[in-house]
Amino acid sequence: MICFLFTATAISLHQAHIAQTEAIKAKAMYQFVVSLFNPDQKPDLDLARRQMTLKDLVRLGTDRLINELQAHPEERAKLLHDLGQLTIQLGLQDEAARIYQVSLEQARQRYGQDSNEYAGVLLDAVEWLSGNNRSQEACQYADRALEIYRRHHAPDEKLAVAYRKAGHCGVNLHPAGFPRDIQYLETAVRLSRTAKDRAELSSALENLGLAYLNSDRPENALTAFNESLQLRQKLYGAHAWQTAESLQSVAITLDTLGRTGESAAARLQALQSMEDIWGKNHYFVSESKAYLADMLVDALRRPEGLAYARAAYEIMLLPDWRNQKLDYLENASASYLKILYRSGNLQEMRSVCDQFPWKTPIRYPILRNIMFNHCGSVALYFGDTETARRFARDNFALWKQHWPQQPSRASGIHLLNAEIARASHHREEAIREYRAVLTSAAKKNHFARTQAWLGLSRLAGSDQTLLPLPQMQTELEFFLRPGQRDYWAGFEASMREAIGNVYLARGQTAAAQEAMKAALAIREQADDTRNGIWYALTMLRLADAIQPEDSVQSTQLRQRADAICRQYPACRWQAPARH
Repeated sequence: MICFLFTATAISLHQAHIAQTEAIKAKAMYQFVVSLFNPDQKPDLDLARRQMTLKDLVRLGTDRLINELQAHPEERAKLLHDLGQLTIQLGLQDEAARIYQVSLEQARQRYGQDSNEYAGVLLDAVEWLSGNNRSQEACQYADRALEIYRRHHAPDEKLAVAYRKAGHCGVNLHPAGFPRDIQYLETAVRLSRTAKDRAELSSALENLGLAYLNSDRPENALTAFNESLQLRQKLYGAHAWQTAESLQSVAITLDTLGRTGESAAARLQALQSMEDIWGKNHYFVSESKAYLADMLVDALRRPEGLAYARAAYEIMLLPDWRNQKLDYLENASASYLKILYRSGNLQEMRSVCDQFPWKTPIRYPILRNIMFNHCGSVALYFGDTETARRFARDNFALWKQHWPQQPSRASGIHLLNAEIARASHHREEAIREYRAVLTSAAKKNHFARTQAWLGLSRLAGSDQTLLPLPQMQTELEFFLRPGQRDYWAGFEASMREAIGNVYLARGQTAAAQEAMKAALAIREQADDTRNGIWYALTMLRLADAIQPEDSVQSTQLRQRADAICRQYPACRWQAPARH
């Protein structure tokens, strides 16, 4: 009985000590948070602090946290972790750097550099490093953390995070489909399932889907993204940013699979959620607007898409983001360039290319691929052939590094090389490059393929071997599919004009006029009709077709086209020879 009493008393004393310790910790945490609103320790709370912005609070909290709470290292570590994540979201890169330096040093001193705790801080720093275009260093952190976890047989939930971050890092450094990266991400999914960690599983599925998409496996990507979406809807609700992120991923993949119409509602819903959660000028909203623009890049509603792309780009030029979120700036720039090019507004394209910080390290190769192709084209169309060649060479090196097994990723490079050859009056070389586009693009890059047909038709419209009309008609019919036609109007216009060029070169004037008029009608809805070079070139071609029958209208069309073409030296070599 006495023994029991002593034991009970000891347990009670221990519990009391724990309670007292927790109370002290809780009080310290409370005082820390309250002190943010009263940093000068005034007798009364400084009411002016009610007007502090969230960023000001986070900056102040960072200063205080780095210098305080040393007596409570575990709580300090948790606060450092959470505040570090918040600084990343707010674009406060200097504060994030200080937090992760302090966190790493605290973990090193308290637990050692071979500890799971230290590995956890390394993993926390991965997003910050990646967001600051230090991808190589970020991947080294992720690999080192994974090595520590594996050596110590860390729990599945910790290993899952390390495998995911190491695999996702590798996707942006290694060639597409690199076996280790896919294996790591698939392992992360498996471990997350075992640990029954649904939040981590949704993130692992999201990263795996992106890796599949980059490896030209869209069906696998869609399966991963759909599961991630279902998980996030249950975990966070329909209007959470995580759910919106998954919706965007599903929409992009549907677009890749040629199901653009199905993706429209998902993209709009994702944008509305992002605006509600983050406000209209957040970089996540820029990303959502850019995705919507991408969906409309070849649509009849291209002017609507252009407005989304311009808004996405302008958000990323705001002082809060311009120098802090360079990967999002590159995403917005690439989206804006694509739709400007399709619209024919090369003047605005030149401005975007000139302003882009080209020394920014490459975090997402696919974005730099788009930038190289489009800025190379705009340089060429304004007469700078050498700059165009440099962009083409840089892009070829990028393709060899990241997608050597995916010829379709090189089709844009072949297209740029073909245009360079045409501008340099190297006809046979241009024909070879256009044919290389048709071979490499296959059925995956509709834009490059239709542009190749159009380029060939301007060079060699009468050559029935190079330009077999039945095959070209079949390709045109593919773009007339119900449900997709409005989204593929740009492709339809290019194919109709190419077919019109062939008819005109072969003396079939009536058929040529019909095809050219249909192409021009699409361009009048979708293109820039004040500055659009493609609109001008189509008018010139229609003017050629109707010249024998209606010289007055032909002259009027030519005058309108010439007014636009004065801006572009490329009109001299883009326009076909008259027949």
